[in-house]
Amino acid sequence: DTRYGNSKDFINDIEKITSSKILHTIQEVELLGSKNELDILVVAPATGNTIAKLANDITDEVSLIAIKAHLKKEKPVVIAISTNNGLSGAGQNIGKLLNLKNYYFVPFRQDNPITKPRSVVFDSEYIIRTIKEEDIGSYTKNYKKSDSKLYDKVKNEMNIKATDKEEILEFLSARM
Repeated sequence: DTRYGNSKDFINDIEKITSSKILHTIQEVELLGSKNELDILVVAPATGNTIAKLANDITDEVSLIAIKAHLKKEKPVVIAISTNNGLSGAGQNIGKLLNLKNYYFVPFRQDNPITKPRSVVFDSEYIIRTIKEEDIGSYTKNYKKSDSKLYDKVKNEMNIKATDKEEILEFLSARM
């Protein structure tokens, strides 16, 4: 559990929205490479540690193995970076990933130039936009078709009293 919420609640919310169980083990995520279940994989938040391991091809935990399995299919991975050393030590690793095929970054910015001068953080308002961008749109063509279904499902499952999609997206972004 973190300042962003209770992990069990977050897992339950995601499983309700997607009607799928979260993969927790190496054996479960290794199958992503042989199955064609995902169109796109979003890593949010991607810490400096995760970025370093991806940039240097280290796959020693479940999430990294899932990413590697997904990349075997030449499919896009969207990175939503959040690290305290993005403008120092992690900078070279971010640069490496920016130059690799199939990695896409959610726009990010300096977190707080006064109290955290080396910290960078993704802008949660741009996660959905990044997924929908032209460069990776071919992988997400079904997303647009099911957009209203997803909206309805999110609204109903999470008991949101929102009246438009923007409010729903803001709600989801705040929970990420």
